[in-house]
Amino acid sequence: MKKKVNTKRKGGGQPGNTNACKWTEEKALKVGSDLISWLRKSHKNIYFEDFLYIENDFYKNEDKKGVVYYPELISYLSNKYLSFLNLIKIAEKIQECRLKKFGMVKNATMPIFVLKNKHGYSDKVELKNKDADKPPLNKDEFEESLKNIKLEIENTLKNIGQ
Repeated sequence: MKKKVNTKRKGGGQPGNTNACKWTEEKALKVGSDLISWLRKSHKNIYFEDFLYIENDFYKNEDKKGVVYYPELISYLSNKYLSFLNLIKIAEKIQECRLKKFGMVKNATMPIFVLKNKHGYSDKVELKNKDADKPPLNKDEFEESLKNIKLEIENTLKNIGQ
């Protein structure tokens, strides 16, 4: 007998939120699939909010079937349904690729801002010192270490000269 897999994630709406009850996994997957289709339709389709509020008139806060849309919709559905979260990960990757392309145009301010804040990019690489937690060398240890480094350099130079 197969074990039934629960695709719902723990969490859900806020106490007293009657709109949360209107969202089913089927409706969430439809929104996720439509978002991905919209992103693929044109290279100009980048931002999820454009899809929710401009493309689909969801700024009215309710669709024809009475489902309420709100700014935290994607986050809410991602936390509620793992299947929806998987679609959003695909949509985010499409968005990331588009933003990288647009980063090559004259004014790349907004694409850079979104790449940094939504996709983990940064201007610099931070290096961590692997020995930062070790206590400093005493004089004898330092001199021994320096002697070993000098020997390594001399051996390397000898090998290069051969």
